[in-house]
Amino acid sequence: MINLSKSGLAWTLLAAQAGLAFAAAPALTAEGSIILAMPAEPTSVDACDDSTRANARVLRGNVVEALTRLDPQSGAVGPLLATEWSSPDNKSWLFTIRPGVTFHDGTPLDAAAVAFGINRSMNPDLTCQTLSLFPTKTTATVESDMVVRITTEEPDPILPARIAYIDLPSPKTPEAAKSDTPIGTGPYQFAGREIGQSITLSAFDGYWGEAPEIAEATYVWRAEATIRASMIKTGEADIAYDIPTHEAEGQANAQQYLTNGVFYLRPMLQKPPLDDLRVRQAIASSIDKATLAEVLMDNSGTPTGQLVTQLINGYVPDYTGMPYDLEKAKALFAEAKAAGVAVDTPITLVARTDLFSGAEEVSQAIQQMIQQAGFTVTLKSVDTVGWSPWARKPDSLTQPVNLLTSSHNNISGDGSLTFPNFLGSGGRLSVVDNAELDAKLAAAATASGEDRAAAYREIAQYAYDQELVIPVAALQGLLLTSDRIAYEADGFTDIELHLSDVKHKQ
Repeated sequence: MINLSKSGLAWTLLAAQAGLAFAAAPALTAEGSIILAMPAEPTSVDACDDSTRANARVLRGNVVEALTRLDPQSGAVGPLLATEWSSPDNKSWLFTIRPGVTFHDGTPLDAAAVAFGINRSMNPDLTCQTLSLFPTKTTATVESDMVVRITTEEPDPILPARIAYIDLPSPKTPEAAKSDTPIGTGPYQFAGREIGQSITLSAFDGYWGEAPEIAEATYVWRAEATIRASMIKTGEADIAYDIPTHEAEGQANAQQYLTNGVFYLRPMLQKPPLDDLRVRQAIASSIDKATLAEVLMDNSGTPTGQLVTQLINGYVPDYTGMPYDLEKAKALFAEAKAAGVAVDTPITLVARTDLFSGAEEVSQAIQQMIQQAGFTVTLKSVDTVGWSPWARKPDSLTQPVNLLTSSHNNISGDGSLTFPNFLGSGGRLSVVDNAELDAKLAAAATASGEDRAAAYREIAQYAYDQELVIPVAALQGLLLTSDRIAYEADGFTDIELHLSDVKHKQ
């Protein structure tokens, strides 16, 4: 991962100055087709919305690409559509564009096209999901034909890493409206979609890099993990995501991978009784994380008290969160009730069923655990589409009092892609409204080295002490592949599956 606690900015500049490039490879003719069985359909196929798993698994690195990319093993920043970059001052960066690249519609990639894509993603009226990853106003302008200048309102020392999340659409994409036909520079082009059924991608003959081996890939949506696993076993699919451990037993092509993901609960902080700290502490104390992870999650998760894993610079060493203690939970419930808190108010547990294999059963168990502490909890199971209004501002603020199940995956190495989005007043997944915390987030975003790491640790510790989020388990993933193809899972597999990494088995 990016070692921002030491010299992330220096490393980034060093990598850029080194002029890293991808070696050209002999042209290959793509052939054959594969089927991927996925748990959830994308909620959007616009390039500016591909920061969520369901969307990114189809689009990122396949249809659309960014100026930079992060190495799946180390997290280091490397070149992609940009060949090099430098920072002439602490609020601007110059990126040199890779020559000879064209979009799928034939439009050449140049500085004007890059500036269009970046500024489009930053348009607040378009409500792009990637916008929340940027803590300060960011704009792009043309410096020369093949050099783009990216300027930030406040210093952003990890901008080259952050820009890896801004995938670039063709400048012919509507500027003020979301697109349902993404056009990018990737090795695959969008070939068709049947809403609720499938998406098909086909190899792009004019790709600037190494030609992929697979000619066509079709994604199909199967919510039941057992069905996805069965499709591999019967030869109906070639890759199946999010498979439970018991379905992978005896399968030669099963692969487990780390996700850097965390399953957590988000309490509705503005509404009673969840606006009371004692109530949130009671809920946290009532959840037996060890039993959830070992039994219901089939060891696909490990108990955690933090929103990020130890690879992220906001990780707090040795912090494990409130331990499971049902008697303490009941005592906190009684204390809050005696103080006049409306603890009898029904709480909706909004359970997103496609977070991981068995997510609905885990949510049912959490409902029962919280009820044992004295609360009234109703369960509402939803898919990704049904989950979004509960999760995202402004709709989330109009919902009844609730606990929201969610997961978060940070593969950047930096806390700025976690804490502002979940704890900042402007974060689309945040229900926190705290001016003092906003100031700390703003200060952390402009710090560097150990000061940056310490700032995010302080923010994280405050969030955990106040139970602003209730982390439950760090997640691991499991996939199955058919005998027809070869694919090796890596550190990004959970949110990005690059089809160009899929090969015909020799």
